[in-house]
Amino acid sequence: MQSTDAVGAMPTAFKLSRTRSILGDYAIPVQGFSMIVQDSTSQFMNHFYHWWGEIILDVYRYSDGLQWRDRAGVDGPLMRAAFPSTAIETSYYWDDLIKLRLNQTVVFERAMIISRPAAHRSPLGSVWFKMIASTTNISAPAKFWEPVRTSAIQNLLGYIPKLDPRGAVMSPAQVVSSKPVVTYISRQGGGRRLRDADHQGLVVEELEAEGVCEVFVARMETMSIKEQVAAAARSTHQIWMPPSPRSTTIRDILARNMGHRHYAVWNDTLATYPAGTYHEGVNFSDAFHGNDMAVSGAAVARMIRQRLTEPIFT
Repeated sequence: MQSTDAVGAMPTAFKLSRTRSILGDYAIPVQGFSMIVQDSTSQFMNHFYHWWGEIILDVYRYSDGLQWRDRAGVDGPLMRAAFPSTAIETSYYWDDLIKLRLNQTVVFERAMIISRPAAHRSPLGSVWFKMIASTTNISAPAKFWEPVRTSAIQNLLGYIPKLDPRGAVMSPAQVVSSKPVVTYISRQGGGRRLRDADHQGLVVEELEAEGVCEVFVARMETMSIKEQVAAAARSTHQIWMPPSPRSTTIRDILARNMGHRHYAVWNDTLATYPAGTYHEGVNFSDAFHGNDMAVSGAAVARMIRQRLTEPIFT
């Protein structure tokens, strides 16, 4: 005996009738590939790190009604540079569709739903406390981010910096460097920041004096978007710098997903892990959200010197 409760066992005519009763006689098609972002709070989506470092990077590694633009005004212009043909809609888009006709069906040709609440329910979400945590163990091509990086930089600057194996910039002529470029992005003008003495210790001019590297201290909030990307593209910014045997980020696990070596710093202790392995969790100190973070400039300088002078084996 066939069960009439099973959709697969229903006669074709009945299934079509039931489909029409649910979806209607016709649908509005949305062509191409759509990303539907569902975020449960405005705390994250309207922040440069979370928009680019989690949402956009998540999509390439494997909107709801909230405001997606960041307060600093960086997200929008960079999206236009990286994806000039992409439209970004908010809840007004859905409101318009609803007003077209009650119960009208809309069919997306291809769609990906990016949900922060769902991502944090991943087993890895409670280990690293990041939306992107659930994608860290997914294999991805080594240069999966290159189309986005090169599109944004080319459209903003009109050129792509080329680095030699040492990390020095070979071209174009206006940005050439004879040594690798190390950029210290200072957050001393923000809320979370280092102790002033430790900040001064991180301005590692002695490395430049020794000829190890060229040092650039950047305060992003005082620079235009074009200046920010230009500085990052020829040096060390985990999203915009090119991955290489020398590329290193001494700050954040996001760097691992970008193909860079990542060093976590706990005052004078630095830790890193080989490709394919990760640390087992994150411990936040009481000073994490304050203005009294401690970091040893001497320890960081030693690691920079090691990274830029050790042999590269290919």
